[in-house]
Amino acid sequence: MQAKNFKPIKSFDLLSMALLFAIVLGISTAIISQELSDIDRSMGLSEAENLAFQLTQGGFEVLSPSQMAGETRGIASASSQKGVGIKNSLGIFESSGSIGKDPWGQAFRYKVIRDKEGLPTHVLVWSLGPNLEQETPEKAFQSLAANSVAQLEFQGDDFGYVHSVLNR
Repeated sequence: MQAKNFKPIKSFDLLSMALLFAIVLGISTAIISQELSDIDRSMGLSEAENLAFQLTQGGFEVLSPSQMAGETRGIASASSQKGVGIKNSLGIFESSGSIGKDPWGQAFRYKVIRDKEGLPTHVLVWSLGPNLEQETPEKAFQSLAANSVAQLEFQGDDFGYVHSVLNR
């Protein structure tokens, strides 16, 4: 039997393997990160839809400030037990405001879209997304009218949901 000659590992080989490992790890991390971001966005869009639906169906439970102090959940998840909150209807809501929490811990924004007679036609609920910056221009929300709500396009990573009041 002949003895095999083993070559020593050169530093170039070791460096090449480490570089290849780092590249594979970086690509894998980017893919996983994108998947998690998509899941958060999907959950946020679903929550925005739920909040918009609740607003158009007569309101939701609003916790008092003292009750909210220890809460980590969104307003929309409040219990309906007696004394937990005050029921608000769409008619007495402000034209715009903040409710609930998106997947990044920030409040969703909402806006009640009204027709020429001042009657609510749509409710828009949106999130600023993971970068927590409003990239959709404010004038896009200010100029919304009942007939232009379908033309709203969110910019950057902002996203939201528009629910028709008429589809009760």
